[in-house]
Amino acid sequence: MAMTTSDGLLHMKAGFASQVLRNDLRNVISHSPASSSTLSLFKRSLASVVSLRPSSTSHLNASSASTSSPVVVASSSAPMSTVVSSSLVTPPLSSRPRASSSSSPTSSSPSASSSSSSSSSSASSSSSSSSSSCSSSSSASSSSFIQPKTDHGLSTTDQSLAGAGAKALSKLILYPLDTWKSRRQNPLLAAKAVSTVSGIFRGVVPKITLYTPYQAIYMGTYTEVRDVLVARGLGGVLGTTTSFAIAGVAAEIAGATIRLPMEVAKLRLQLGVYSSTMHAVKELVGRPSQFYGNFVQQTLMHDCVYSATSWLMYETCRQQIFATRGVGELAVHENVLLGAVTGAACAFVTTPLDVLNTRVTAPSVRPQIRAVALQIARQEGMLAFFSGWTYRVAHLAPCSALYFCLYEVAKMQLARWKGVTD
Repeated sequence: MAMTTSDGLLHMKAGFASQVLRNDLRNVISHSPASSSTLSLFKRSLASVVSLRPSSTSHLNASSASTSSPVVVASSSAPMSTVVSSSLVTPPLSSRPRASSSSSPTSSSPSASSSSSSSSSSASSSSSSSSSSCSSSSSASSSSFIQPKTDHGLSTTDQSLAGAGAKALSKLILYPLDTWKSRRQNPLLAAKAVSTVSGIFRGVVPKITLYTPYQAIYMGTYTEVRDVLVARGLGGVLGTTTSFAIAGVAAEIAGATIRLPMEVAKLRLQLGVYSSTMHAVKELVGRPSQFYGNFVQQTLMHDCVYSATSWLMYETCRQQIFATRGVGELAVHENVLLGAVTGAACAFVTTPLDVLNTRVTAPSVRPQIRAVALQIARQEGMLAFFSGWTYRVAHLAPCSALYFCLYEVAKMQLARWKGVTD
C-alpha cells in the first residue's frame, strides 16, 4: 500500500524520537548524567509525536527501574500514540534518585544501605526482645502459683478459723488410733496404760483444747508465708515447691509454743506416765522445762519434717491438677483422696522419727537422742524404727483426708456467710 506524505513524516519523527530515547536510556544505564540539551531535545521530539502527560503509574524504585525492562504490548489496530505512551514505563529522571557514577546499577546508596542495615538491626533486636519476652512469659506461666478457688475473698483469720475447726474435729474422731500407735511404739510404758474406752481417750481434753488455738496459728502462718514466698518467686518449679516446705516449717515453729506442751502431755497420758489431765497441768505449771525441753526431737525432728513433707506433697499434686484443668478447684472426693494419699505416704516415711520421738519424749527423765537411736538399732534391729507404722498410717491417712475435706468445706461456708461470690 502506498504511504502518504503525512504518514512518512510521522514515521520519520517517530524514528528520530526513538533514537533520542535510546540514547538517553543508554546514558541512564551507564550512570552518566544526561545534559540539559539532551533532555530538552528528548522532550521536544517526544512532544512532536504524542502529547506528553504525567504517567499515572506509581514510581518504581531505583534498583527495579535499572534491572527490569519495560514490557510493550502493541496491537496492530492501536494508533502509534497509544503504543508510545504505553511503552513509557520508566519514571521521569527528575523523580528518580540520582545514582553515583562509581556504584553498580543494582547497588543502593550509602544512606539507603545504612538505613536498611539500621532497620534490619532494629528488626533483629525487636525479634530477639520479642522472643526473650515470650520465653520469660512462658517460664513465668509454667512456674506460676494457681490460688485455690476456696481461698478467694478469705482473710488469714478466716483460714485460721477454718483450719482450727477442721483439725479439732478430725483429731477427736480418730483419737483412738493415735493412742494405739503410741502404745505400740513404747510397749514398756504402755503396760501401765488402761485399755478401757476412757483409757483409750486419755489425753484427748488437752489435745483438743490446745489444738484449736495451735491450728489457728499454724494455718494463719502457713498461708501467709506461702503467699509471700510464691508472690516473690523463688524461680521455677523448685522454688514453688520449696516455698510450700518452708511455709510448713515456719507454721510449726510459730505454733510450737502451744503444740509442744500439748504433744508431750498427750503422749505421757496415753502411756500412763501421768495419771490424769490435772496431773499433766500441774507438771506443766511446776516444771515447764519438762515440756519445752523437747523442742529438738518433738518440733524440729518430728513436727517440722512431717509438716514440710505433707504440704510439699499435697500442694505440688494439687497445683499439677489445677494447671492441667486450668481451674483452682477440687471436688470433695478429690480432696479426700489426695489428703489420704498424702497422709499415708508422709506417715510411713516419717515413722522412724516418730519412734525416736516417742522413746525420748515419753520418760520424765529425757535420754539422749543418739543414745536411744543406737540402743534401738543394736538391741531391736533396724526394723524397730518402723514399729507401729501400720497404726500410724491407719491414723494419719484418714485424719489427713478428713482434715483437708473439712478445711475446704469450712472455707466455702465462711465465704458463703461473707457473701463472697466467684
